[in-house]
This record gives sequence, structure tokens and C-alpha cells, in this order.
Amino acid sequence: MLDDIQEDAGAYDERSSREDDAVRAFKSALIGVLFCPLLIYAAYLLLEVFFSDEPLRPRFKRYVVATAAILAIIAAINAAVFLALFRRDY
Repeated sequence: MLDDIQEDAGAYDERSSREDDAVRAFKSALIGVLFCPLLIYAAYLLLEVFFSDEPLRPRFKRYVVATAAILAIIAAINAAVFLALFRRDY
């Protein structure tokens, strides 16, 4: 009986490549706040997660949502700065 429990626990801890990509995207987005080129990699990983057919547990869905939120906030800030810099006052 103990062996069955350990086998079930071991199977639950194994992550799919989709879940690994979700965690990697989140970490890349966090570091990308300071080192901008990583944001491109985070966006690429986020697309990989969205289009993958592998299962994604709820814990890792939170990573995906957090990554998307970080990327959206940074994109909005970049757009605001871009528009402020190139606004013409006639």
C-alpha cells in the first residue's frame, strides 16, 4: 500500500514540458523586467505553452496568467513611453 502511495506521489511531481515552459516563461518575465531581451524569450515560451496539447495543472496555469500579466504591463508601459516621446504638439 505504501508503494502505491509513493508511486502516485512520484507521478504527480513529474512535470510535463508544457509545465516546464510555463515556469521558465514566468522566471524569464521576472528577470526580463531588468534585462529586456529576456522578454522576447518569455513571450516565445508563453506562445509555446498556449499552443501545446499537453496537460497543464492549475498550479502552472497561475504561472501562465502571471507571465501574461507581466508582459502586458510591460507592453503598456513601453507603448505609453513611445507615444509620449513621439507625440507632436502643434
